[in-house]
Amino acid sequence: MKNSVLKICISALLVITALYYGSVIVQDSKVARINRNLNQSPKEITEVFNKYRYYPPLEQLLVKSYKESIFGCAELQSLSRDIIKLNPRSIQAHFILSACYDSTGELILARKYINQALEFDPNNTSVLLNLAIVQLKLGELDSSQKTLDKVSEINPSMQNLSFIQSELNSLKTQ
Repeated sequence: MKNSVLKICISALLVITALYYGSVIVQDSKVARINRNLNQSPKEITEVFNKYRYYPPLEQLLVKSYKESIFGCAELQSLSRDIIKLNPRSIQAHFILSACYDSTGELILARKYINQALEFDPNNTSVLLNLAIVQLKLGELDSSQKTLDKVSEINPSMQNLSFIQSELNSLKTQ
């Protein structure tokens, strides 16, 4: 009796292991398919991800497209919104959506999405630095100074921190 129970347990474990590794292989093939098709439009890529409900490569595409200026702001905004639907906690999507609104002069919306990103990672110095810039552009000098102080506490050697601080100081003296 003990041997048959042991055999059943081992068989079940083998089946579970096979199912797990099978799903990993299927998942990897989906990712490979998406990675091969990065030249598709953002809408086509989003449709693929909606079908598979797998978004990390989509976030990677968004970040790459933003850094390398592959897509314009309209496409980046659309892609960011789609990612937020799939993953409401995506800091990258909120950050890039904010950057797009900032670049088009829609500073209130830019601040809204920066603040949403900060809800998920309140000590993200890149996001905080961009919040300080938007606050600076909005004329919120005291808020911008507080945000820069927080960035300085977290990472005193943060790139561009001293430049933004000097811009803020020059605005304060005017």
